[in-house]
Amino acid sequence: MAIGNPHEAYTIGGLKIPRYKMSLYGILGYTALVTAVLQYRSMQPPAPTTYESKDEENYVKRYIKYREAELKKPELLRQPYTGASI
Repeated sequence: MAIGNPHEAYTIGGLKIPRYKMSLYGILGYTALVTAVLQYRSMQPPAPTTYESKDEENYVKRYIKYREAELKKPELLRQPYTGASI
């Protein structure tokens, strides 16, 4: 089941490019495009955190401060967070 001569040339911009190279260029272009889109999306800044109230913001700040202090301790000495809830 042949689909044609892979060495048949297409004329693009005055250049004669074989069919197999056109396929290769198409695949490479598609791969480059997908890679570029994925890289661009990974570089986007995270969405800003919005708090509903000042109490919630203070709770999150206390929790982050507590977790950073706990991470400096050995794993077996760490305690769960028991701070006041919102």
